[in-house]
Amino acid sequence: MSSTDIIKNQLQNGALGHAYLFSGTDQEAKKGAVEKIVTHFLGTSYTAHPDFFEVSEQPIGVEAIARLKNRAAQTPLVAAKKVFLVRCIETLTRDAAPALLKTLEDPGDYNIFIAETTHFESVLPTIRSRCSHMHFLSQTIEHQVSNSLVADIVKMPYQQRFERVPKLIETESLETFVHEALWHTEQKIRTTPTALPASNAPEITRLEQMLRAAVLLKDPVVNKRLVGEYIMMIL
Repeated sequence: MSSTDIIKNQLQNGALGHAYLFSGTDQEAKKGAVEKIVTHFLGTSYTAHPDFFEVSEQPIGVEAIARLKNRAAQTPLVAAKKVFLVRCIETLTRDAAPALLKTLEDPGDYNIFIAETTHFESVLPTIRSRCSHMHFLSQTIEHQVSNSLVADIVKMPYQQRFERVPKLIETESLETFVHEALWHTEQKIRTTPTALPASNAPEITRLEQMLRAAVLLKDPVVNKRLVGEYIMMIL
């Protein structure tokens, strides 16, 4: 399941998080995911909506974040939610970061934050840890990533799989791995002959289990190691 599909499902189920980090080189997919969220709350003319706030200046300094904080502290003017889009979050200055972090830690009931980047590794770890990470890659690249990581792990004994979990958490890449595992499983379902629907049942069950794990990772107090080990067991 792609990151765009995950966002769509979260919107349909009322399970959207309060802060997202969209990374990757597929600009069209990232734009589409942003528009899915923003138009859901603010409509198609969101760029002129009073409850839409965008930060696009580079670098992102203290003054820009002060304006964002001021608006985030207010209730929505028209819609049920305010949506904040911060482009090129990797250019956030270290002076501005503490103010944004405080807002992300206490976002309020009416705010949704979307940060965007093509350079995930350049984003401050403290920002990454406070956002749900969604990675956007073309299918060709995503397939290569899946083969190089998920497919390799599937071949490992469970003990070796479990040893990979702390490393994924340490590098802030556990959520990305889960998304790749979702995509990997979905592809197996799609490539199973339709004449044999019963053979899809185990993969569908596995996909449902992974989706539940992906939702659990959004809980800031969840034990990520346990969730990661659970994913390793059901792969």
